Amino acid sequence: MIAEMRQLVIMMKLGEVQSHGAMSVIPIFNTPSDGPEYLILSDAARNERINICEVSDGGIVSKAKVINEEIHPLLLVEGEEIKGAKQNRIINATILAESGKVTFIPVTCVEQGRWSSNTRNFDASDNMLPPTMRENVKKMVHSSLNIKGERRTDQGSVWQDVARFHAIYDVSSPTMALQDVYVKEKKTIEEYLKDFHLHTMQTGMIVLFNGNVAGIDYFSQDKAFAESFPKLVRSYALEAMRMKDEKSAGKELDIVRDFLKGLEEVKMERYQSEGLGDEWRFEDEKMTGSSLWYQGVCIHLSVLTSRSESVRPRRESFHDIW
Repeated sequence: MIAEMRQLVIMMKLGEVQSHGAMSVIPIFNTPSDGPEYLILSDAARNERINICEVSDGGIVSKAKVINEEIHPLLLVEGEEIKGAKQNRIINATILAESGKVTFIPVTCVEQGRWSSNTRNFDASDNMLPPTMRENVKKMVHSSLNIKGERRTDQGSVWQDVARFHAIYDVSSPTMALQDVYVKEKKTIEEYLKDFHLHTMQTGMIVLFNGNVAGIDYFSQDKAFAESFPKLVRSYALEAMRMKDEKSAGKELDIVRDFLKGLEEVKMERYQSEGLGDEWRFEDEKMTGSSLWYQGVCIHLSVLTSRSESVRPRRESFHDIW
């Protein structure tokens, strides 16, 4: 897998640095993929042939059901929020839900105070987990896969992380919903979106906080990245807002190129995906990542880096309470 990752990194072309406060974004461009066609979450929201719902009338906190009657698979991205049904959830891992099939996907609750249906199905949300929470989920899923062979999280730890963001931003929420943090801080977050621009044929982005790489997201299709772009910007902005702006002397591109060289050599562990394809995960002292590969193509790559404890919610030890 090192050879495939090296080739993927080599093919990435970097755009010009965009900045707002402590946050910088470098666009990633790649040649159009010959890989499979797939739908994305916004397609599902307006398509009666695709339904994302509870697994049963009683529901299960850690699972949701995808009914895909379309001719193409549906891409569900790690950290994306789906809202409605009995409570808002986030998707634990990137999954390509097969066409013509029912797929059960691993999810985690981000709305602790509600367990009652306000809609029959889940709908697409504008939100994604903030990067420190997404990294915590990625690490917990990796641990769960090695211990139990399942993509589970520590639900209590995730609720603690949501509560931490509520406390940081002084949010009052009757159901302790993560989305209420985004609602309260919408005006400030939108200022970031004004300074970060989506380019034609852009397939990914690298985010830096004060000159240090914070994360990478790459997709095989520019349409899929365009769907995730505003969600990703908002999620990183929610953490960048807390940071003092320390100028990085314009060395972002050099820093990113060095980081990508390290990514080329990372050692990965392979897991069969819950949907189509194989999932490759890696974790070391510098980065935590996962990638979904199908038909020889990297459908989605996500990398997050460990940063100082002063900017990240505390992570509890892994245990499964569900």
